[in-house]
Amino acid sequence: MLQKNTNACRFLKSSLFCTLLLSVAMLGKAQGPEIPYFYNSNTTLSWASAAVTFKSGSAMKVPFFPVVKTSRSPFGTDDYSRDINIEAKVFYVSNFGTYFSIQSGNENVTGRAVLLGYDKSVDTVSLVDAIYHFEKNGAAMVVLYYPNEQYPYKRFLNTVLDSIDIPIVTVSNKSANDILTAAGYDIDELTENLKNGLYPKAAELICSFRLNVKGSFSTMSSQYSLIRFNRELIDSLDIQNTLKINDDACAFLLGLFKPLNPKLEQLRITYFSDYDEKLFFTSHFGSGLAAANGIYSVLGAIAPSYELAVHELTHKLFSSNWNGNCSFLSEGIAMYAQDMSIESNANNVATYNYLRNNELMPLSKMVNMDIGEDDNTKMGYYASGSFVQFIIEKWGQKAFLDLWKTDREWKQIYGKSLTELEQEWHNWLSKNV
Repeated sequence: MLQKNTNACRFLKSSLFCTLLLSVAMLGKAQGPEIPYFYNSNTTLSWASAAVTFKSGSAMKVPFFPVVKTSRSPFGTDDYSRDINIEAKVFYVSNFGTYFSIQSGNENVTGRAVLLGYDKSVDTVSLVDAIYHFEKNGAAMVVLYYPNEQYPYKRFLNTVLDSIDIPIVTVSNKSANDILTAAGYDIDELTENLKNGLYPKAAELICSFRLNVKGSFSTMSSQYSLIRFNRELIDSLDIQNTLKINDDACAFLLGLFKPLNPKLEQLRITYFSDYDEKLFFTSHFGSGLAAANGIYSVLGAIAPSYELAVHELTHKLFSSNWNGNCSFLSEGIAMYAQDMSIESNANNVATYNYLRNNELMPLSKMVNMDIGEDDNTKMGYYASGSFVQFIIEKWGQKAFLDLWKTDREWKQIYGKSLTELEQEWHNWLSKNV
């Protein structure tokens, strides 16, 4: 499935909105690496690297995964506008609560790369407060690991560190031990002491931590779109072609929904060359993610076709003008627009085949379906598009918008119950296929 994180679908119920690309129905589970791929010492990234270094010039590669806030990219890149090039002395803090209570947090971390071992089961200070403390006191970056877990959780700070500018990266327990070994620590002794609650005094280590991330993306814009991308990984000609497709799709949608007089602000899209790059920069699995501040997508994972652009931009159009609605109506209006854009009858044909074979789910169940997460996702896509076309053709777009602004008040808007609408829809289907 495209969306591996169910939180993305919950965006439909908030100020954010969820992109459930048609590929869910067509392609099955999205390809791409799992998080341990980034913590593997054999993994090399063309756009990012980290290492423990010494003045002599020796260096030890350190695999890592960044802490990401979608609107900011990995922390430190300032919304894809700057590269990260830091080399700073490592300052080791084994337990923030102990560090703060014993040392009063007065140790000089200015310009340091803070290596923070955070154990949520024993640490008396929240991780968020610890990060804010180091940022406030001038730390160059934070390198986080969990002493009792091999891999830190990838999204643990995604919605809380709104004002942080310094880079925050996570390393595995093994990599943290490698860093400490390079600094002269006896890991067996240290591990035993930590188990017994004996935390070493926070101290600057003899080594440095170097972090490089190519986070300053190129931009290209048109009337309706602003696209960000890594020029070293994506051909500018592909972006130019995509801009034209998006502009054509936007122009079509403004014409299709002219009776509703929608406004369409310039769309912000960030494209990535492949699944691994997108996961690194957004902490999100799959081909596409749409959020309040823009769309994040793998270019080429699904050909940027005109009709797919129409589908995705319909989500943006309705969400930005009239907020979100349930998955069924959200996908329904997008599938309707998609079919209209290429004069297709695909939604109705597929839905009628389900109906004819006695496989079509009751409408009462489908309207509560989370399309993209449900086992009947493929049916949900087609049926939602067909049903929305039916009610728009019979009662018009303005009535549909009135419905969109309610909590599915069928009787109030159409004067009919959902069951009555379902029967009329089935009859309409048989005449339109």
